[in-house]
Amino acid sequence: MAARLSQWLDNSDIALGLRLAIITNMIVRPYRRYKAQYKMPLMDWRVMMCIAAAPGATAQEIADFGGFDKMTVSAALKRLISQGRVVRTSDPKDRRRLQIELTPKGSAVYRRLSAEVHLMEQKLVAKFSPQEKIEFRAMIDRLLTALRTM
Repeated sequence: MAARLSQWLDNSDIALGLRLAIITNMIVRPYRRYKAQYKMPLMDWRVMMCIAAAPGATAQEIADFGGFDKMTVSAALKRLISQGRVVRTSDPKDRRRLQIELTPKGSAVYRRLSAEVHLMEQKLVAKFSPQEKIEFRAMIDRLLTALRTM
């Protein structure tokens, strides 16, 4: 069965979206181990990565940035807040705007988990040359830019 599926990937007619979905699914597969260790669903980790990248963002900004459903982000934030990993505060310039940041506890979890994820990512591109890594990242960034303008 796996051999037959691999042959399907050799078919250049397979949609880019399916290829990207397969890559995403395979990349997150090792996360199961972290889910149990950190008691954190994958979506919560994804939200934490967005918060770490843009401290002070709103839930809507996180949803837009990550391409997530706003309700899914809200549910993840509710769990993260109840675990003491994230805090929501009013923006001093606009009290209606709720900024989201990692707490010290959340930052510690983020640092530990991101170090493990970084090692996994290094293994993923280990066979790429330094130039290929630069080009690969640039292509992914171009895809993201194109998707954001569609």
